Amino acid sequence: MLCFLCSLDYNLIHMKNLNLNEFKNKKTALVLSGGVVKAAAWHLGVTLALEELGFTLKSNKNSAKGELNVPRSLEVSSYVGSSAGAMISVFLASGLTPQEIISLFESPRLALDLDDDKWQDILRVLRFNDMTATLANILSVNNIALRSHFALKHLDSSSIYAQRQALQVRNESYSLKKLLSNAEVNPIFLKGAAYILASDENSHGRLMSDIDILVDKKCLHEVESILKSNGWREKRLDNYDEQYYRKWSHELPPFRHITSGTTLDVHHTLIPPITGKSIPIESVLAESARVDGVSQTLSLEWRLLHCIIHFFFNEDYEKPFRDLWDLKCLFCSLNDKEHLEKFLSFATALGFRTEAIYAVRLVELNFCSFKEKFGTNLDGNDTKLSKIESIFFNLIVVNMAIPRHPKLDSFLTKFSSLVMMIRGHFKKMPLKILIPHISVKVYRGVIKTVYGRYHFE
Repeated sequence: MLCFLCSLDYNLIHMKNLNLNEFKNKKTALVLSGGVVKAAAWHLGVTLALEELGFTLKSNKNSAKGELNVPRSLEVSSYVGSSAGAMISVFLASGLTPQEIISLFESPRLALDLDDDKWQDILRVLRFNDMTATLANILSVNNIALRSHFALKHLDSSSIYAQRQALQVRNESYSLKKLLSNAEVNPIFLKGAAYILASDENSHGRLMSDIDILVDKKCLHEVESILKSNGWREKRLDNYDEQYYRKWSHELPPFRHITSGTTLDVHHTLIPPITGKSIPIESVLAESARVDGVSQTLSLEWRLLHCIIHFFFNEDYEKPFRDLWDLKCLFCSLNDKEHLEKFLSFATALGFRTEAIYAVRLVELNFCSFKEKFGTNLDGNDTKLSKIESIFFNLIVVNMAIPRHPKLDSFLTKFSSLVMMIRGHFKKMPLKILIPHISVKVYRGVIKTVYGRYHFE
C-alpha cells in the first residue's frame, strides 16, 4: 500500500507538467511495463493520476454501442502491457470487477440494465466459477425478466443442466443408501450432495464434480468391498498416493462407477487426522438429520462447519466464489444472531475459531442480506481477531475469496490464492510430514515426466 501511495504521489507531481493539449482528440495508448509488485503499484498510481488530470480510461464498461469510434477529448483508448503491465491492462480494458459479479447475486434487478456485451463478460466469469445456474435460479425466484435473449439462452441452458444433475444426485443417493443398507451402514451425505438433499438455499443451481459420503471408520473395509462388488472402481493411483490416502487422509481413494461415470468420495471423518484437530465423529453421525425419508445429511451446524473446514483447509482456490456463496446461504439459514453466536462457540470448542470468524467476516463484507439479518457490528469477544490474524485477513483472505477468472485476476488475487494454498498444506499436515511429502512428490513428478506416468505402478 505504501508503494502504491508513493507511486501515485510521484506520478501526479511529474504528470502535471504534461501539455494536455497534445493529447486532446487523439488516439492514445497506455503502455505498461513489467516488474512484479512494484510495477503493478506504479501502474495503478499512473492510472489514478491520469484520471485526476482529466483522462477517461476506456473499457468495455464505459464504451456504449455505437460510440466505440467516437473518442472523448482526453481518452486512453487502448492498452499495451507485458508481465505485471499486461495484468493491469486486462483489468483496465475489461471494466469488470469481482464486486459487480457479487452484486448481481444480492441485487438481481441490476441484471435488467446489462447489455449483451456486458453479459458476455459476466457469463464467462460465472461459467468459470460454476455459478451460472445459481444466478439463473436467483433471477427466476425474483421474477426478473431479462431483455437480453443472449443471456437468457445461456442461463436457461445452465439451469436445465443443474436440474438434471440434482436429479442424478438424488437417484445416486437413493441407490447408495439402498446398497449399503445390506451391511447396516447409513451413509451421511456431505457438501454439494447434502445441500441438494437438504434443499438448502445454495442447492438451487449448484453444480458439483462428485458425491461425498461419510461412514463410520469401523465400516470402511466392508463399505469398500460392497462398492467394488457393485460397479464402483477405485481411481488408479501409484503406491505412494495409495499409501497417502490410507495413512494420512480423511477419505478413501476416489471411486468411479463403471456405468454412470459418477465419482464418489468416501470419508471416515471431516478433516485429515494428521492435522491434530479432533472431530467427534460419533456425535456427527448421531446428529445427522433425515431429510427426505431415505438419505441423510449432517445437521445444519455441522454442514456449516464442514463448509468452513473445506474452505480454509484447502489447497485449491481457483473457484472460491461458489464456496463463499455456500457459506453465505448456510449462515443465513441460522435463525438469529443468538443462533450465530452459539455456532461460533460450537466452532471454537472444536478448535476452528479463527476459520469461523474469517468466514463470518467474509460473508459480512460481501453480502447485504447477512448484514440485515445479523447486524453489522459483530465485534464482540467471540469475533475478535488478533492483530496478525486481522492483517492476514485484510491482505490475503479478502483478496482471495472473490469471483475468479483470468479476465479479473490481479497479481494480488493470484498471490493471495498462492498464500492460502500454502497455508492449506501447512494446516493439513505438520511440517515434519509435509516437507518429506513435498520432496517425494516433486521427485516422483520429475521421474514420471521423464519415464512416463505409470513408472511407479
